[in-house]
Amino acid sequence: MILLTGASGFVGRQLLVDLLAAGHPVRALVRDPAGLSVKGVEAVKGDVTDPASLKPAFRDVDTVIHLAGAISYRLPAAELMRVNLDGTRNVLAAAERCKKILFASSVSVYGETRGEASEATPPAPKTAYGRSKLAAEQAVLAAGIPALAYRISVVYGPGSPIWTRILKLFGKGFPIPRAQVNTNLIHVRDVSRAFLVGLRKGAGVYNIAGDRSLPFEELATKLAACFHMAPRFAPVWLVSMLAAAKPGLRQELQAFLTNREYAVAKARADLGFSPRMDLDTGLQEMVSWFQSQAKEDA
Repeated sequence: MILLTGASGFVGRQLLVDLLAAGHPVRALVRDPAGLSVKGVEAVKGDVTDPASLKPAFRDVDTVIHLAGAISYRLPAAELMRVNLDGTRNVLAAAERCKKILFASSVSVYGETRGEASEATPPAPKTAYGRSKLAAEQAVLAAGIPALAYRISVVYGPGSPIWTRILKLFGKGFPIPRAQVNTNLIHVRDVSRAFLVGLRKGAGVYNIAGDRSLPFEELATKLAACFHMAPRFAPVWLVSMLAAAKPGLRQELQAFLTNREYAVAKARADLGFSPRMDLDTGLQEMVSWFQSQAKEDA
């Protein structure tokens, strides 16, 4: 039996569907089972920050995929540690008899990259979120349970709450910072596939990222083309000043303006994993989904 935490989240929803399609028995740990409308899954109410609630979920479980966590550049550091580190410790305590744990870490553990960051690059997180994910990753690897820790790049695709906020601003013509940095994206279906592969092979830390990092301005131009509009660039200082007027936007903007370049050779060699989704196709799919949702909400 596989236990999936964070099954109602962006990556979790995709992974749950893919696990079931592959014939795996899955139990989903969620705070609201009634909100999980996926056939064939056993949903169990629980919260990783509440150790007592985890016991029923771990009955007969041999593998844990731990996705649950707070992905935020706005929350206080203490709250991020409570959810991401303490929550992971609670999962590890409940999983002491399990045969394997797969953990969703983040490339945020690297901070700003200088060239391609590989798994051997010393972590240097610059945000409270990155520090909380690094601490949780270290706890997983030190727990004595066979483990995979996936340092996942920026995930995109239909249904992403973070990208939905960005696309709303983009579609309204909010200016794009003319930033001289590279960025890296990976589609949600590729991330899900990496976890499916990890059930069968691999151990330790892996970067799960796009094959190619690209200039931020190139990404912005590609997104603008999906909207059939010209990109509206402005100096970084001006965009930062405008973003400060919107709660939390400045912090998210800064995260997007972090240089992101990651080596993926280890995942390719050990896991046989490489992303399949073409970036242009994936971006158009996401924008088309966003526009269809906007029409439904109108």
